[in-house]
Amino acid sequence: MNRTEREFELPFYLNGTLPAATQTVLERELDSDAALALELDEVRALREALLAVEASAPAPPAALLAGVMAKIGPAGPPRRAPFAISSLRHKAVAGWGLGLGVAACAALLLIHPAPPASEAGNPSPASAPVMAKVMLQSGDAGRSPNRNGLAAVLPAPPGSLAALKATEHSARDEISATARQLARTGTIGLIVPDVTSAIAKVQRLTQEQFGALTALQDDAPSAPGGKHTAQITVSVPDDRFVGTLGALAALGGVTSRSVSTEDLTDSIVDDDARLRNLRREEADLLRIMDRSGKIQDVLDVEQQLSATRQSIEELDAEAKSMRRRVAYATITIDLSDEKTVPVAAPGPASQLGDAWRAALHRAAGFTLWLAAQAFVLIAFAPYLGLLLLAAYLLRRRLSNRN
Repeated sequence: MNRTEREFELPFYLNGTLPAATQTVLERELDSDAALALELDEVRALREALLAVEASAPAPPAALLAGVMAKIGPAGPPRRAPFAISSLRHKAVAGWGLGLGVAACAALLLIHPAPPASEAGNPSPASAPVMAKVMLQSGDAGRSPNRNGLAAVLPAPPGSLAALKATEHSARDEISATARQLARTGTIGLIVPDVTSAIAKVQRLTQEQFGALTALQDDAPSAPGGKHTAQITVSVPDDRFVGTLGALAALGGVTSRSVSTEDLTDSIVDDDARLRNLRREEADLLRIMDRSGKIQDVLDVEQQLSATRQSIEELDAEAKSMRRRVAYATITIDLSDEKTVPVAAPGPASQLGDAWRAALHRAAGFTLWLAAQAFVLIAFAPYLGLLLLAAYLLRRRLSNRN
């Protein structure tokens, strides 16, 4: 016999209604199975609680009992009660039934809590399109209406795919028209004890907020008395924008803070409308392409189709970029070290080494210059020889005349 069947025998074991052989086997398993013994303790505690509830229940009023007996009429010959009714008369069975009923009611209250006052009635106009879209995505369109009254939002009959798509597009359009699409940008300046450590903390905080580091500029001081500075740009989900700013402010002293918001609602709605028109135009051009006609006409339509598709891709990329700006806010963090960082001056040995290296460099340069001049002399040697020969002949001629 498996474990489940043994657990089913526990109530009968407590009531003393098990056969002797079965009771002996069960007691042997209770001694060897700690989990089964723990289950027996829980059943015993539940039985005692139910018996206590039954014992404390008040008896029915005498007037009520007399009225019921009067309606029943004179007592007839005794009849044997059905098995189910006679079983319910047993105190233990009645206690178990009462306990199960109380447990079922508590489970229903825990699983299905009462809706708040704002959600008890029909959904508001702003939330109805969102619920319609959820039903479309989960495949519940066309089913029986639920307690939120979504049947009024989805009038399309079951199986009508075109009607479902039209409802989804209208819900999306209504969401775009009612919800403001805001792109937020923040800037915060901080003075921190150590810029390098602060950069690591900002990166860790960005990961915890499900964001990403998009830019980093780390400027170390290059002269004595300078300060270590850095500028970081991060992108975080819009719903975590305020929390991220607060967490960043705790990293050091805040010197500046600013938040700007750009409303992209009209631009997104306009791009969506233009995209729908361009897609309809693309569908019309494709239908025209399917028809037979002159080669020149087909080429003209193909050229128009290529231009339309290029416009669709550009608008789609622009719309996605704006929606990403709405979904992810940008924060720029300017970090500055609170202390100046001294730059070590070179020592005497370092200065002498630099002077020696500079002298060697100059000597090598002079040697190269001499070699270059020697190559020049070698290249012009024939001309110099001719000039010397002409001077020698001229001098000899003048000497002969004298």
